[in-house]
Amino acid sequence: MGALRCEDTGSLEGTALRQIPDPVVAGPGQVVVDVKAASVDFVDTLIAVGRYQIPIPVPSTPGNNLAGVVREVGPGCNRLAVWDRMHEMAFVAAFAELAAVNEVQLRKSPEDVPYEYACLAGVPYRTAYDALATIAGLRPGVDLVILGDSGAVGSGAVAIGKALGARVIACASSPAKLEFCRKTGADEAVSYSEPRFKEALKELTGGGAGRYRLEQAAEAMRVVAGRDKFGITILEMT
Repeated sequence: MGALRCEDTGSLEGTALRQIPDPVVAGPGQVVVDVKAASVDFVDTLIAVGRYQIPIPVPSTPGNNLAGVVREVGPGCNRLAVWDRMHEMAFVAAFAELAAVNEVQLRKSPEDVPYEYACLAGVPYRTAYDALATIAGLRPGVDLVILGDSGAVGSGAVAIGKALGARVIACASSPAKLEFCRKTGADEAVSYSEPRFKEALKELTGGGAGRYRLEQAAEAMRVVAGRDKFGITILEMT
């Protein structure tokens, strides 16, 4: 099968497309997936260049978020069957035609969701959902300000924020990115590279400040809760 292989760490120049043997079910609880789509996240690049906190020996196949069809099921699997559509996170091995993944890491995909969308339901959408629904408790009618909205987690936050009933105010750095934010469903789009950025946000939100602020870095995440009579939730991507 074809696969993207990390043969050396230090830079992405250490990756190359190679032909390698098809994977086999390595043990109980694993399935082999026919990969139809896989998304590229920042974590994938960290793993590929050897900068992730969990070292991955080379040669290896990177790739976390994937979607596809179950081809083979190992002993002890009871949630997925051959021909099931699935998505979620493999951690590594997704950038290949076939991948052996623990069944517990996968979820069934709805039949009407394209593979290229389903593969985003792992890290990007799960991160956004956990921040907005689980931690912030986002409720209908509040203003949701998203900084750095044009990335994978940010655009996922737009969709989830809208589904939860928030008014979404997207912030990005260029006209092209702002237009992308509008196309993904943002109610308002503001450039944070303009001098009046803070004033523009205050005008749109009635002068409120952040009720919750989520700061996302390459290897850590934290949520700082505060109080605000305007009920504004701020999700910040840095």
